[in-house]
Amino acid sequence: MKVPYTSLMIEEIPDVSCNPDNMLREDFVKDFQSKDDFVIPSLDRLNQMNHEELSAMYHRYINNLQYLCKKKVRMGLLEDGGWEVCAESKYQPPPLSSSGSNSSCLIYSVGINNDFSFDDDMVKFYRCEVHSFDPSMKQEDFRRSDLDYFYKLGLSGREFQNNLGWKMMTLQGIRKMLNHTQRKIDVLKIDIERSEWEALPEMLQSGVLKQVRQLSIELHLHIAPPQHKDVPRAKYLQALDILRQLYQEGFRIFWTHPNPSCMFLSKCRNLRRANCHEVNFLKVS
Repeated sequence: MKVPYTSLMIEEIPDVSCNPDNMLREDFVKDFQSKDDFVIPSLDRLNQMNHEELSAMYHRYINNLQYLCKKKVRMGLLEDGGWEVCAESKYQPPPLSSSGSNSSCLIYSVGINNDFSFDDDMVKFYRCEVHSFDPSMKQEDFRRSDLDYFYKLGLSGREFQNNLGWKMMTLQGIRKMLNHTQRKIDVLKIDIERSEWEALPEMLQSGVLKQVRQLSIELHLHIAPPQHKDVPRAKYLQALDILRQLYQEGFRIFWTHPNPSCMFLSKCRNLRRANCHEVNFLKVS
């Protein structure tokens, strides 16, 4: 979790009203517990659910695997800053050629905060072409190595300059700028401190995610502070709708874990939950 990236305001957290007798509706519980492969329902159905039900659904969904990757590798630091990549033959970045080059492998790493460990490992072990982005760093655009390029640029759902003077672009706009519109992105890594909720809807609407093979993203319901509190119903509703659309696009969770710096206790059931999760998706269809 790299807080310097964000420029968003944190909304006030409303008081959460629990269901009568501190219980979820029986029909919701029955439907919720009867499916091993739980799929998020339609937006109309989500709109009928209350805060407690949406919260339970989000935390169940985000904490469970949907695809068993039998060969995961950690790229970058073992602690915060590293990310899992599925290295199964079908999904791993393209193998090196006999000459040791790998011009077909493309990585986008969005949100750096001076930690290039993931980017460096993708160059070292796969010889991928890596493009790194972060508008919050004091570093201007430069070429870090023969395969790694840095841009003082942020990812958002539209193209503008924010109130901190950061240049923000859509993923589609970045691909056009770099002449990558005809190339697949083998791994798209995003850690942008809640700005992902602005960027993801545009990425889904534009269809750019059809060109992404693996998506590694930290999802932030809240950032510090107050990351130790629950979030409003509207935030769960937005997050679940986006996760539902990612599923429809063929993305399946192959690895997920909560960020321990974002833990909180839910008011209704005193459950230990996290507001931040590092989630790794594969595009299986």
